[in-house]
Amino acid sequence: MPTDTHTKSRKQQPQNDKDGLTMEAIHRQVADEAPVILWMTGADGHHHYFNSRWREFTGLDNTDDPEGKVWLDALHPDDRDQCVQQILAALSEHKPIKLTYRLRNRDGEYRWMLDRSRPCYADNGNFRGYVGAVVDISEQKKAETELESINHDLTRANKHAKLNREMNDHLQVCNNMEEVHAVLSYFVPQLFSRSSGAVYLINESRSLIEAVTRVG
Repeated sequence: MPTDTHTKSRKQQPQNDKDGLTMEAIHRQVADEAPVILWMTGADGHHHYFNSRWREFTGLDNTDDPEGKVWLDALHPDDRDQCVQQILAALSEHKPIKLTYRLRNRDGEYRWMLDRSRPCYADNGNFRGYVGAVVDISEQKKAETELESINHDLTRANKHAKLNREMNDHLQVCNNMEEVHAVLSYFVPQLFSRSSGAVYLINESRSLIEAVTRVG
């Protein structure tokens, strides 16, 4: 019967699969072949590992970057401060992190990325850092922007339709030109807020032209 010493020694030996690979080698292979960017940080929050997908996407290598600054340099300048602040806030309490930022690819194009990470711990409970995954959401961002633009145009069109109806209702009950002037002066600037010009009234004989209101 094996002693406790033999049992501990056997547990400490790296486990191999049928091809002779250690579990550590298998995990690294899985990470490198994953279809998304994977990364790890130390307890200090500095990135010390990126998988091969990162290098394929950015064209950068972090092997000579012990402080993990290569990731920060690849971020869009307008997104860096916000990302750093969110990371520091989460790091102080070891909370999960969710970031949205623009990352520069190997062609120099900035792509929108969704970055999610969770804290990881050693067997003794000590905080070891973060493990995260990053996916490209540029197409989703583009679709959201287009949808926002469509919604904005629809809202504007509905507002104009409502103003037109209200203006026509008021014009129908006008008793004189002064009342017509007042109605047009109120509604026209709202209907043509993005335009410049004037509204003119022509009498029935078309001999009198009068500017009622100007816009722009």
